[in-house]
Amino acid sequence: MTSYGWDYPISFMYGSIISATDPVAVVAILKELGTSETLSMLIEGESLLNDGVAILMFEIFKKVVEKEPGIILNIVFTLLKIGIGGPVFGYAVGKLCSMSLAKIFNDAAIEITITLFSSYIVYWVGEQLGISGVISVVVLGLKLSADSTSISPEIEKTVHHFWEMVGYLANTVLFVMVGIILSETAISQINTQDWFNLFFLYIILNIVRLVMIIILMPWLTRIGYGLKWRDMAICTWGGLRGAVGLCLSLEVYYNSELCERPGDQVGPKFLFHTAGIVFLTLFVNGTTTKALLDALHLTDVSAGRLQDMNNAVKQVISSQNRAVLQYRHDRFLADADWGVVETYTKIHDPYKKQKVKLKTLKPNKSVMTLNFEEGSPPTSIKHLIFNTKEEDDESGTATGDNDEDISMSTHSIEKFPVFVSEPTPGEFRQQAEESRQRLLKALKVSFWRQYEQGVLSDLSVQILIGVANRVGDRELHMIHARDFHKYFVIHGFFYWFRYNIVQRFHLDIPPNRPPRPLLKWRHPFWTLTTREWFSAAITIIVILNMIPAIWEFVLEIKYGSTYNDQHVVVGFFAANCVFTGIYLLEFVIKIIGAGISEYFKDKWNWIDVLILVVGIVDISFTLAFMSSLIGAKTSSASSGLAIITRTFRLVKIIRSLRLLKCFMPRCNRFLDTKINYSLFLGYDIGKGFVTAVDDVIKFLPQMVEHERVLRRLEHALRVERLETIRLLGLLQQKHPFIAIAVKTRHASRAVLNQMRATLNELKEDGLLDQNESGVLLNIIEAKMKSLWSTPPSIESNSSETILANMVWLHRAPELASLIYHNATLLNFSEGDTICAIGDPPNGIYLIVQGMVKVHYIPTMLILEAQMTKGQLPNVEVFGDMSFSYEEMDFLQVGYAIGEIGILTGQPCASDLICETHVSVYHISQTAMTTALRQYEEDDDSLESRIWRSIGMRMAAALLPAEAEYQSWTLDRIRMHVEQSAVPIGAKFDNMSIPEFICDVVLLQGQIQDANSKIIYTAPRLVPRSCRKLAKVQDSPISARFMVIAEEQLEELDESEESETDSEASIRKSVHSSMKKASKKSSEYSGDEELTSTLRQRKH
Repeated sequence: MTSYGWDYPISFMYGSIISATDPVAVVAILKELGTSETLSMLIEGESLLNDGVAILMFEIFKKVVEKEPGIILNIVFTLLKIGIGGPVFGYAVGKLCSMSLAKIFNDAAIEITITLFSSYIVYWVGEQLGISGVISVVVLGLKLSADSTSISPEIEKTVHHFWEMVGYLANTVLFVMVGIILSETAISQINTQDWFNLFFLYIILNIVRLVMIIILMPWLTRIGYGLKWRDMAICTWGGLRGAVGLCLSLEVYYNSELCERPGDQVGPKFLFHTAGIVFLTLFVNGTTTKALLDALHLTDVSAGRLQDMNNAVKQVISSQNRAVLQYRHDRFLADADWGVVETYTKIHDPYKKQKVKLKTLKPNKSVMTLNFEEGSPPTSIKHLIFNTKEEDDESGTATGDNDEDISMSTHSIEKFPVFVSEPTPGEFRQQAEESRQRLLKALKVSFWRQYEQGVLSDLSVQILIGVANRVGDRELHMIHARDFHKYFVIHGFFYWFRYNIVQRFHLDIPPNRPPRPLLKWRHPFWTLTTREWFSAAITIIVILNMIPAIWEFVLEIKYGSTYNDQHVVVGFFAANCVFTGIYLLEFVIKIIGAGISEYFKDKWNWIDVLILVVGIVDISFTLAFMSSLIGAKTSSASSGLAIITRTFRLVKIIRSLRLLKCFMPRCNRFLDTKINYSLFLGYDIGKGFVTAVDDVIKFLPQMVEHERVLRRLEHALRVERLETIRLLGLLQQKHPFIAIAVKTRHASRAVLNQMRATLNELKEDGLLDQNESGVLLNIIEAKMKSLWSTPPSIESNSSETILANMVWLHRAPELASLIYHNATLLNFSEGDTICAIGDPPNGIYLIVQGMVKVHYIPTMLILEAQMTKGQLPNVEVFGDMSFSYEEMDFLQVGYAIGEIGILTGQPCASDLICETHVSVYHISQTAMTTALRQYEEDDDSLESRIWRSIGMRMAAALLPAEAEYQSWTLDRIRMHVEQSAVPIGAKFDNMSIPEFICDVVLLQGQIQDANSKIIYTAPRLVPRSCRKLAKVQDSPISARFMVIAEEQLEELDESEESETDSEASIRKSVHSSMKKASKKSSEYSGDEELTSTLRQRKH
């Protein structure tokens, strides 16, 4: 630094500035790649110590440079004041801040304010006292980090994200400020020698850092966790400079006593070299750290992490496939394109191609030693879990008994008259309005929840919220389906242009290739006209023709008919003759190659003929009056010749119409995309409204206390829900591609949500490291992000594929073959009745096109059989599980009608009327009876499969009303029910419920608790206190119940030797049902050979 005239104190002061490291980029890379936490902590800790020491040494050398009196005492005093006073002050305020935070619970605003205020006041007071505000704030942060439990657990992540954003903004402002100062002032004082010094200084800094680490290597390898040479290389290369150095250099730059010293150039040089070193370390060291880590094999994945990731991917994929099977039971998503869903949700193991880093533990370095008493085997985790569950079951038994006592006492109370005062009309109106506002608020909450889950687009949620807000301002008004009707129909300019211009004039029909002529001499012309390069050459010629045509048009606009330059007029005439001659030649070639009749079949050729005729007339007119045109004067502007000339010059622009032939396919695709997006939005809005209504109806009894108000609001919601479903069905009938696209996107996002939930559970349970969970979470969220760019229309599934995707045909190729060969495609017109109330069972009707209205009317016979015997009525919808209310709904593509009738033999309890033209696959009663008789496997019979399909729909309607499931979302309930089976056989008449079964849903008939002798009547959830079931004697109906497991598939692979035959069979049945999820859905998308056979039979 002799070229700058710096003495040793100034050089030492600059050395203290440049020694402060800020390895933010390196630490971020280390955490992203999941390398050694020890190495990350070492680099971060060194940075904190470096910053504190650098600030301390800067203050000392600054006093030396300023030559204050009593320099020795000042240095000692500064050393004590900054080195001791700063940390003590920061610790004291940190302790006070921790005590304040501990007294607050779950108040994000106050807790963030306390941390922000404390850090600011510590810095300001520290600077005023001269004890270094920076060091005080660092110690404050360390103290708060040590007492992190003083921050509310649910707020800690919010506070962390807030300070991450503050740090990012502070760094951004600092770097921008330095850049502005350098560009305006300091850069003007920089010369070539400064640039040379900067690069030389950068090299020396890295060399000195390497030398110091090598010198300290004997100590670093022996203390703490030890340090390997690879880690030392990263420490050397990771010595980035950053914010602290820039702040100190800015302080020097604005210090008048230092910057005004003659010849030193301290301020500008300090700022330039510090900023340059920061840039070089960030640009060179920061960007190459990852490559260095790879070269040193520090990014290799350990065998343990590899195994953790492999297990996590298996769990997530299992969750994905179970979710796919679950959503196939959803009648709104049954006809989604499940092949596309699998593509959208497919993930892979990100560590599959990673190198494995093998570690061997030294004999005395084991992390944990498990000691067991001699002669006693280790206790299994599963045994511990089951013991815990037994304790819970014991308490649950007591609770269940209490529940029965409460219900019995309630019935006894009902014997006494209860007098309830009815509200006045004014009070009733007020209660209805308050309940309506709560209902609308719940609907808006559901809209936002769907948006957060990604099943609603941003525009859809804005429209739904807007409608809810507008309705909320109108007293006693509800949201109606007509409020969304305009989104279900096509309107606007794009629709008008597409169907009134393009379609009317057949501009969307691509030209057909003309047949090959019989005469051989015409074959070359035919070959020439059918080549794509010929059409491309003509397009280029048309574009070139536009240059003189537009030029002539511009001259006409600018000068009018007064423009009569001889050379220009002749030039335009010559160009017109050339291009018209080319068009004439094209016309002749096409007439010879295709023939006159074939030529004029193409609508676009009529435009070509029109342009050719106009060109010939224009040339003829120009030849006839060339002398008059060239000699025309200004006074002739109003003459007839001038008007005709102007007209022909303008008409030449119509030659650009030929370009529409090339751009019309793209224009059609653009118009179709815009129209499809409009319909996509409409279907999205309707589906979101129906989902919100389903969510709100579940909690409506908790929101509304008055019975009459409850009934009115529930009736209004059901009516509008039904009308919206009808409109969606009509929209799907007219535009099936749009509906399939929406359903596919909804299904894909729902599956991805389940996968993310599974990943978060693995992370929270400690089964997956944060690094691995972050990698998988990024993959899943990237899939979620890609869903917003999905096409607005997807080709609908064929009828064969819909038949192949029936849920109870999975993993049963022989059964599928039997069903395929006995399926008959039937067509019904609008208004036809598929099945009427009282009709005997007539097999299965699988809807492959159209919409069917189902109307259920309860009768005394149905209600009596259900309440006394538990007889399940032959219905198609499960809205009210008491079956005592009239219900109406619409069934769409993918729904199987008649499953209950096949199993119970009960007559139809609903009218099934075609709302539109309907196509169904009919599987006759005889064929289904044959299939039920042939496939009677003990653990996986066809009857069990169909009952499970019915049971999952019943459980989805039944469980939300139970207290333990009221806080669960419908998707979570469906995932829970997916792990189920319906055991069938005499050995299950009297059985103990296995420990791995958490719930039993009674679907039909009656069963009793073998211990308490309490009889349960279907449909209902059997209390968990009941652990042993017994058959009800003399019951005319066979009981059918669905058991729901709580363990994962891997935990059900092997039975215990102590299990009874029924317990082992249930385990095998549940295992078989759950194992379907371990197979890819593509395996069940339909056997190609069987599907093609069915297609041939249909034709």
